[in-house]
Amino acid sequence: AVDPDGLLAEMVGRKLDPVSVACLYVPAAARLLGEMWEADRMSFIDVTLSTERLHRLVRQVDTLVAEAQPSRGISALVLVSEAEQHTLGALVLALQLRLAGVSATVRVAPLASDLSHLLTGGRFDLALISLGCTAGLDSAAGLVRTLKLLSRGEICVFVGGAIPLDDAALLVETGADRV
Repeated sequence: AVDPDGLLAEMVGRKLDPVSVACLYVPAAARLLGEMWEADRMSFIDVTLSTERLHRLVRQVDTLVAEAQPSRGISALVLVSEAEQHTLGALVLALQLRLAGVSATVRVAPLASDLSHLLTGGRFDLALISLGCTAGLDSAAGLVRTLKLLSRGEICVFVGGAIPLDDAALLVETGADRV
């Protein structure tokens, strides 16, 4: 079992930038875990534990970035719908947004009441909904409708991720503004 703290320290010791570790190596490792799971070369528990270690590594780098990267005043709400099982991509996306100077807030399976509180308590310039599979389409479409209703159509809603649909179909299925 690889310790995320030790792994990050070792990679930095080898002159790898922590951001590259989180934004390039972690997604590649996640894809490899998925391939190993699909090929039945890794158990569910091993994939789950390994993915949690990748989550920890991304959170560590995100903490480093949050301390060093000032926001430029743009704010984004990154959401994972209730039907989605995968959250690592949303965390990497939030990190990438923070690196670009965007203030990013992540929520997993938010209730309408949570979204109402978030949207009234703070202004978001955009919302991004992470989708990994077609099973999450209905849930994502519900999030899009809720966001548009609560923001009175003022928030630009993006959908995207590893979902195997082309952009046009994804727009139609979810009602989002952009893919």
